[in-house]
Amino acid sequence: MNNKEIFKRVIVVGNTSWGTTLANQFANCALEVVVLTRSENETNEINEQHCNKSYLPGVSLKQNVFATEDWSLLTSEDLIVIAVPSSSLNECLAKIKTFNVSNLQVLCATKGLDNNTGLRMSEVIENEIEIQYSASISGPNLSAEINKSLPSATVVASANQQFAAKIQNTLHSDKFRVYVSSDIIGVELGGALKNIIAIAAGIVDAFKYGDNAKSGVVTRGLAEISRLAVAAGGNEHTLQGLSGIGDLIATSYSEHSRNRKFGELIGNGDNAHDALSKLNGVCEGYATLPSALLLAEKYDVELPIFNALSSIINDGLNPEEAVFNLLSREPR
Repeated sequence: MNNKEIFKRVIVVGNTSWGTTLANQFANCALEVVVLTRSENETNEINEQHCNKSYLPGVSLKQNVFATEDWSLLTSEDLIVIAVPSSSLNECLAKIKTFNVSNLQVLCATKGLDNNTGLRMSEVIENEIEIQYSASISGPNLSAEINKSLPSATVVASANQQFAAKIQNTLHSDKFRVYVSSDIIGVELGGALKNIIAIAAGIVDAFKYGDNAKSGVVTRGLAEISRLAVAAGGNEHTLQGLSGIGDLIATSYSEHSRNRKFGELIGNGDNAHDALSKLNGVCEGYATLPSALLLAEKYDVELPIFNALSSIINDGLNPEEAVFNLLSREPR
């Protein structure tokens, strides 16, 4: 990797668990990694204690990672990694716009869809700020495991393969393999929609229906994700890779998955508000579900599992009744 072009400085917007994890991974190759925070307390914690106790407890940050609230550091020369929750993205972009920076090189690490339009996160970014190059990252990337230096893999997608390769060179390591793709639609939709199916997997866990049932839900969920992604212009083969089935398996089965945990809480009788309050972080699947159904209506794609989840979460349908309705569908 030493002879390949890398980003000497990486600026991570957002000190979320995923943003901080990426900062630590980029620090293996980049000379400097800057985390843009929202408060002096968040900044001081990273700079003085080299940790992020609020979102990433127990993890030591590398010496070339530091934080600041000074967003004027944003430049077109650096790699800008946006890693805020999808619900905070528009606010984040509005702040970036105030600095009148242009030709930014952006890696979108935010997963989800816009609530009002169903747009992918990279589309929202490109609509709001002036971009030179854009990429998105997705895959089976549980922060808890990456920060233990357990082997992991991810995929970076961009229409510009040279840009994707430069990110790959800066992020890749022996324990964190980075692949590249040109299918940004498939990669983003795979990463956003799998969170919804993971909620269904969590409900199956709550009912103790077993691995056969859970595997069935995950597999049929992948079919629904693939139909919608292809209708939106993605490549079906992408959904067979890291950002599709790989990410879906990790999120649906891991004890670290907030989306799976949210589903488990719903299956055990919590309403959405109470379930969300018990999570240490954001449940992107819950936030993304209405937008996914908006896309499904736009492309006329049938999503039985997605619709069943919406009936449970938004309409108060008993989860067991929703499962019965799914099982009672005509076989195909």
